[in-house]
Amino acid sequence: ALAGLAYPLATMSIKTDRTNWSLRPGSVFKLTWPTLGLSEMVCRVTRINAGDLISGQISFEAVEDVFAVTWAAYTAPDHSGWDNPSGPVPALEDQGAFLTPYPALGDGSGGPGGTAQGSVVATRGYPGVSTGFYVVIDGTSHRKRFFTPSGTLQGTITETTTSFVLDASRDCHLVETANGPDFAAGRNLILIQDGSGTEEFIAFQTVSYDEDAEEITVSDLARGCIDTAPSPFSTGVRVWFVSYGTDLVDIEASGSTTLTFQPFNNTGKLPLGLCDDTVIGSLDPQRRHRVFCPTDVQYNSASFPTSITGELTVSWEHRDRKGLWKYDDSGVTDDPEGGTEYTLKIYGESDTLIRTEAGITGKTWIYPESEEIADSSPLGRLNNHLRVVLTTQGTFPDGDGLTDIEWEFDRV
Repeated sequence: ALAGLAYPLATMSIKTDRTNWSLRPGSVFKLTWPTLGLSEMVCRVTRINAGDLISGQISFEAVEDVFAVTWAAYTAPDHSGWDNPSGPVPALEDQGAFLTPYPALGDGSGGPGGTAQGSVVATRGYPGVSTGFYVVIDGTSHRKRFFTPSGTLQGTITETTTSFVLDASRDCHLVETANGPDFAAGRNLILIQDGSGTEEFIAFQTVSYDEDAEEITVSDLARGCIDTAPSPFSTGVRVWFVSYGTDLVDIEASGSTTLTFQPFNNTGKLPLGLCDDTVIGSLDPQRRHRVFCPTDVQYNSASFPTSITGELTVSWEHRDRKGLWKYDDSGVTDDPEGGTEYTLKIYGESDTLIRTEAGITGKTWIYPESEEIADSSPLGRLNNHLRVVLTTQGTFPDGDGLTDIEWEFDRV
């Protein structure tokens, strides 16, 4: 009797044809209804309407049989997506740090005590549950309650790549396509780093998912944002969606700082030493105090060409970190930051330096054929292969640009 009162018995109203003419109040039957996840649930008729001969239907009311509730069969529902946060803490899948650029800090003098500023990123591990991580610096733990969506490149990218594919197994479902104003404001920003120290910020507008392959395609890119330039990266390199999760840490103003990562959940934390340490080195001046390199660098009106014809023309667009700029065009401004100058170094076909042009303030430089031939003596002709290095210089106390832009090509 108590079970009949306490158990939430299923009730139902059913219409059927006259093949069930024999049902009476108290009759027992089994109900299978895949749409509701029911499989042979035992029920009893409570009330019946025999209908009339013209309609050919019988209607009745029924209730789940209280004597069979201990073994009533329901199809198991899909996983809700909730994981018990009291389980074991897994090691992070990956973690990293980068020197914080100007847009995140402005003209501030630095952290407390003159320390520099770094930014940390981390990807949660599986199986198990993490709710955040500690960054341990010189024995002091700094608690961070976020994770950074990330994936790894599923193919190589070059300086001219306009879309790429990542594995999407780590929080990439949080990444969304941005509208035009959000794209321009930097709502969607990626950082790619490789083991050699090369890094690139990329703004993007569009993402699309392949749930079966667990892949995400990132497209409509603005390459080489902030103080970086378009760069090549290999398959398997980690890509961080930094606009969806990153935070500042204070690091040594000179030399290097070791960051130890330690994930946690609501019942404990992973022992130290089970996640890889990250070492980050400071710059003098700090990264945020350095002028931006230019963007949209072209050689004879082409972006990163394999070859050119005729005399060399190098052009670019200015960037001013302190000016008004947008991410959707990689930060183009009408003028450079005050005091900015550019230097071009040209290397000939034997990879010998043949020309250094310093103190450039405009955004175009032409290398006349006659001057290249004279600079390349005793070759006596134009070089069949050139390498061009473009550097950016700032005025004190601002430092030189962080990124040099280098490209080489044939002449045909």
